[in-house]
Amino acid sequence: MELDLGPEIAQFRTELREWIAREAPEGLAGLADWNMAASGGARRAPRMAEALASPLYAEWDRRLSAARLICPQSSELFLGDGAYHRERLAQRIGL
Repeated sequence: MELDLGPEIAQFRTELREWIAREAPEGLAGLADWNMAASGGARRAPRMAEALASPLYAEWDRRLSAARLICPQSSELFLGDGAYHRERLAQRIGL
């Protein structure tokens, strides 16, 4: 299902889909069913656990982080200095 939320959102979707197609490590999509719903406290299927431990997933995580597409709470918009959440936490507890 795709909602029509206007041309700006359509352009954003297009750009994000193109970025994913260009940046996702080859083989990542086949590691697990990434569309599987996860619920709090639920035990993950062994295949998902293996996928999350994969070097391909680690590389994907690095690429998403570098592009600031994960951890939005750590963006300059929210923290002012661009520090990552774990760095901010370390600052708050005095590490």
